[in-house]
Amino acid sequence: SGGSAGGHLAACTGTVTGLGSDERPNAMILFNTPTTLAAIGDWKFADPKMEPGIDRLGVKGHVISPAHHIGPHTPPALLLHGTIDETVPYDSVVAFDKEMKKANRPCKLIGHEGADHAFFNRPQYLNKTIAEADAFLRNDRAAQALSSNFAASYSIDNQATVNPWLPQVSEANI
Repeated sequence: SGGSAGGHLAACTGTVTGLGSDERPNAMILFNTPTTLAAIGDWKFADPKMEPGIDRLGVKGHVISPAHHIGPHTPPALLLHGTIDETVPYDSVVAFDKEMKKANRPCKLIGHEGADHAFFNRPQYLNKTIAEADAFLRNDRAAQALSSNFAASYSIDNQATVNPWLPQVSEANI
């Protein structure tokens, strides 16, 4: 998961292929994430000045645009986005959601009415967005993967060790 640029990086790990690894996250939780960096389908930037170019990205937008790389490999996604975000236009995540559905990939877009960029960091939204993310993971197939032993432990010198960085999940609390 991640917000804004961090969310873009998280979304790329779930969508862009050919990066030297076939590993994918089990799910993506994306907060105000730039998911669509170039025109796609019937969507384009309303203001051409908002479309990031090679000078800003180093490559053409579609090359690192998660929406342009959605496929059968793409994990389920939860998009939490402010409807008046002026940094990452709301309609760009609507386009990502549409592409996910077109590819028959699970995706849930929750638009927070009247919220701007990075709204989820503010006290009035924090608990709500955490609850939405929690509900997504509990109700999604991704929760099954998170509850498996491989996610709750890792191996050092072939000895299974509890991973202190991951919440300990059991079937009883899913």
